[in-house]
Amino acid sequence: MKRLLLLSLFSLLSPSLARTCYYPDGSVSEDVACTSEPDSACCGTSAICLSNNLCMDLTQPFVISRGSCTDQSWTSSNCPSPCTTEEDTDNLDGGCAIILINYTDDVATYCCNAVAANSSSGGLECENGQAAFTLDDATVVAGVALLANYTSTSSTSTSTASSTSSTSTASSTASSTASSTSTASSTSTSCTAHSHAIEAGVGASLGAVAVAAIAWALWERSRKRTRTTAPVNTLNEMYSGGQARTLSEMDGRGKGPVMELDGNN
Repeated sequence: MKRLLLLSLFSLLSPSLARTCYYPDGSVSEDVACTSEPDSACCGTSAICLSNNLCMDLTQPFVISRGSCTDQSWTSSNCPSPCTTEEDTDNLDGGCAIILINYTDDVATYCCNAVAANSSSGGLECENGQAAFTLDDATVVAGVALLANYTSTSSTSTSTASSTSSTSTASSTASSTASSTSTASSTSTSCTAHSHAIEAGVGASLGAVAVAAIAWALWERSRKRTRTTAPVNTLNEMYSGGQARTLSEMDGRGKGPVMELDGNN
């Protein structure tokens, strides 16, 4: 009784694991249901369920495939629709790969199981001569099959990533502020030192100019004095014999006194 109760409880908590899935020929599959709805598409535990009722296999050969369904009659719209008849494939007692055959103007077309070369056109065609078909876009169904633990892991990762991002942003802001402050301080110090250097340079230049001006004035004054005394010395020595005569010994016309000449001359 207890065992039956536990099995019933387990069935309620994990409906996808407790439900039986079937292939198109009615044989039992080991797949798990992709949704909790009464009828659901099924995929293997190593595959990802897609919202278009197909599976994305993560084991070789890495293709989209048609899995199984909880509706043994395969009349439910929740069962996969392609590759379910003998005209489409001879693999009705198992999963069936869905192969891309063409992609033109953003439209993709697919074949069941395999493609083959067309001997007439030289191009490709679906195996068994079935017509190529399109598929609806899909999203990943989390929490089942391969992604059974995806929801909790995703929440933890998102929270951790958000916290890390906030810390990184705060750290980056602090570093940026410190860098700006350091740069401003460095610039201020540099400007102050440069200002003092300019003042010192200007002061030294003005001092040198002042000293040069004083030296020039003294030299010019000395030169003028030399010019004033030079003519007097020249006049005192203008007579022959090297005998110096003063201006007082000359008459008013600037000539010396009359000298008597020897009669023999």
